Parts: sequence; C-alpha cells; structure tokens
Amino acid sequence: FAVHRSRVHLRPLSFYTRALAYVTSLEGASFLPFSGNFLGSQDVDARMACQVMMPMWHVIFGEPLWYPERAQDPRVPLFMKTRNAKA
Repeated sequence: FAVHRSRVHLRPLSFYTRALAYVTSLEGASFLPFSGNFLGSQDVDARMACQVMMPMWHVIFGEPLWYPERAQDPRVPLFMKTRNAKA
C-alpha cells in the first residue's frame, strides 16, 4: 500500500516505536488467530506478529474504522476496483 507522508506524520515517532516493539514481541504475537500453543520465538523473529497490524493500518493512517469495500469506494480509481482481471 502507499501512504502520503502527511498521513504518516499524523502520529508521533514514539507511537511507531512502541508499535514496532509490540508487534515484534511474544505478547503482540499472542493476538494472532493461529498462535495458541504453537507460537514460538522463531515466529516473532520471522515477523509473523506484524500480521496483528494488518486490519488496523487504515485507522493508524487517519481513515475511519469502517470504510466501504474497494469496489464501492468512490475515491478508488476504476482500475483498482476490478478483481481477477487478466491483462
């Protein structure tokens, strides 16, 4: 994804520093749906825990919590609304 610099600067550097520390810790990785008893330090080392952030990026960068699907979003260009298009 692409984010404009002004959106990144909506939050202070300390926020991103704390978020990085959290998602690369065993505590942050424990929120993964498949973690259970199978999560180990190798998963954290492989950055599997950053998946915790996937559903939150749009909120972190200033978008509302709920937003329309891509196909219904008037801000999205037409070429980005199509699925499984073949060239």
